[in-house]
Amino acid sequence: MEGEHKMNYAYPLEDFWSIEETTQAIAFYNAVEQAYESSIDCEQFLTKYHAFSRIVPAITEQRRISRQFEEASGYSIYNAIHQAKKLKTGKLMIAG
Repeated sequence: MEGEHKMNYAYPLEDFWSIEETTQAIAFYNAVEQAYESSIDCEQFLTKYHAFSRIVPAITEQRRISRQFEEASGYSIYNAIHQAKKLKTGKLMIAG
């Protein structure tokens, strides 16, 4: 699926998340998309990731959601986070 990005797909969201948590999760998914489709400020991306991590603190759950997101979108959350942590500042742009 690498390199294959879908235009219409559903984000992995949990029914028990509050409206605020759902909004923050969607903002993080949008940041991942932005990193692949154009660029995003690395610090802004990491801020959105940390907010997402507070919603989904368990690494196993983060991996499950990441897999669902990648299957739906073609974008790797893991790769985006890994690149952002390496870069730390500047523009995060991921070649798909």
